[in-house]
Amino acid sequence: MPVRDDPEAWQQLRALVDRIALLDPVARDAVIRGACGDDEEVEEELRNLLSAYDELSTHAPDAVDSIFEPIDPDAAPAIVPRTSRTHVGEFRLADVLGNGPRGTVYRADRLAGDGPAEVALKLLHRMPHDDSLVRGFDVERERLARLRHPQVAPLCASGRTRDGVMWQATEVLEGTPITEWCARRSLSLDQRLDLFMAACDAVRAAHAQLIAHRNLKPSNVIVLDDGTVRVLDFDLGLPLPKIDALLPDGQPAWPAHAAPEQLRGEAAGIPCDVHQFGALLYELASGHNVLRDADIDASEVEATILNRVPARPSEVAAAAKDDAASRFGFPTAKAWAKALKGDLDAVVLRALRKEPEQRYASVSHLVEDLQRYRNGERTAARGDASGGWREWFKRR
Repeated sequence: MPVRDDPEAWQQLRALVDRIALLDPVARDAVIRGACGDDEEVEEELRNLLSAYDELSTHAPDAVDSIFEPIDPDAAPAIVPRTSRTHVGEFRLADVLGNGPRGTVYRADRLAGDGPAEVALKLLHRMPHDDSLVRGFDVERERLARLRHPQVAPLCASGRTRDGVMWQATEVLEGTPITEWCARRSLSLDQRLDLFMAACDAVRAAHAQLIAHRNLKPSNVIVLDDGTVRVLDFDLGLPLPKIDALLPDGQPAWPAHAAPEQLRGEAAGIPCDVHQFGALLYELASGHNVLRDADIDASEVEATILNRVPARPSEVAAAAKDDAASRFGFPTAKAWAKALKGDLDAVVLRALRKEPEQRYASVSHLVEDLQRYRNGERTAARGDASGGWREWFKRR
């Protein structure tokens, strides 16, 4: 029987926590080993309770007793294991909202302090200690806490647990990933571009504060019920896991929108955001992600992202059926492909260049070129989306 389901054992653990919570780490360990013996389950539960006690005694001392309240075992989806940690900072973790390559997002209740009573708290996966990584995380979270923009989900709180796990909390927002929002409503290309440019405006504001996003996938660019865009989950400079890593539900940990430099383990900043916006624009314009929604293994994904130029969006549209074109506001696939061919193809592929220095210099430059396309003007990218105007011309 799990310890939490045994009232007598649970009360004994509670009494033990009260007894040893204020001891120094060495003395604590000695008592834990003596009290738990070879019972690994009891030892793990005791250490989790002490970790929660340490968090709350620092951030929300009046809420320390909440660590002994029962947890709903059915709160989290079965495919995502719930952490044994119950409290982070001044928050009590509730159900799981999502899982990704960098961490797990929980709905969490605030137990002390000012701010929203309920937040989305991202508990980052534990990584080897790296002083430069920690410093970078601290600098970027301080910058993000100061960022105010109507399309950016504000950072409510952030920090590191006593055992060094990084976390951040934002307002809980109920929305739909931008690609799903557009698909469900069969939005026209112009309507899709309106939403896309609103997201770009939010990230441009972040760039002005020296904050890069680095995780611009569709689920982090959502549309609320009122039709407004919100950008979520800035990654605060944390690296991607290895290309062959898996999430707890067995899905690959690498995202299809990753920039080549992220997979190479290089520094990722504003050029990374340009690339990821290119991948998002590709999907909004063509209905497919840059991997063409393929069921391929990790090595093929890595080779595709690092080396292969994706098909032009117009080529994807031309191969589609007319009923697919109607979901983008076009009567036929031919008309859809014609709208994308040339300037919009060039804008997307320039943003998706493999080398950062060959992309748009900033998201602002991307937006300016996209606006030229919408105005019927020749874009700056026209003629060099595939490595020079001659090469581009040969591919037409």
